Amino acid sequence: MRFVINGVFFAIALSLAGVLLLSMRACSTAKTERRLAATENTTADIVDLPDGGTLMASKGTVTRSLVDWLKSDADTGNFELGGQEFVGRTAQPTPESLGRVPRLAAMLKAYPEVHLVVTGHASASGNAAADEALALERAKAAAKLIEGSGIPAERIRFEGQGSAAPLAGTKPEDPRNERVSLMLTRG
Repeated sequence: MRFVINGVFFAIALSLAGVLLLSMRACSTAKTERRLAATENTTADIVDLPDGGTLMASKGTVTRSLVDWLKSDADTGNFELGGQEFVGRTAQPTPESLGRVPRLAAMLKAYPEVHLVVTGHASASGNAAADEALALERAKAAAKLIEGSGIPAERIRFEGQGSAAPLAGTKPEDPRNERVSLMLTRG
């Protein structure tokens, strides 16, 4: 009788183990399918660079616009980076803008014929001279960061426009004008 009971418990345990393994496999398969679906969505956003590097460049981002321009035959491209690029009315870059520098440097390294003009901007403070000085300091700070990422200084120029060129649809005093813009040229 004892062997029969042990045999029954063994059979139940074996059945439960089988059910558990099947459910684990189903769960694992579902996770794998979700992971593959996520990879399929982002695979199109991975861009191969001519120097063998790769870069994430999701559609609708500035990075993607830069990559698309670099792969085109256009001679000049102008780009607004967006987001908060500086801490208040300073030339100190935000962590967000610091995170963009390695991606920009990777693109510029892959396309050595491309030159860059960094233009600093400021929102209007009522003091045009201070706005121009701040804009120039911002452009210079951004250029130094790019140069520090391995891009030769002779490929980078910088200039300040003060509050003279606000973003379209904004007033000169709008904080969104605390920014730098990029102009890329070939040759």
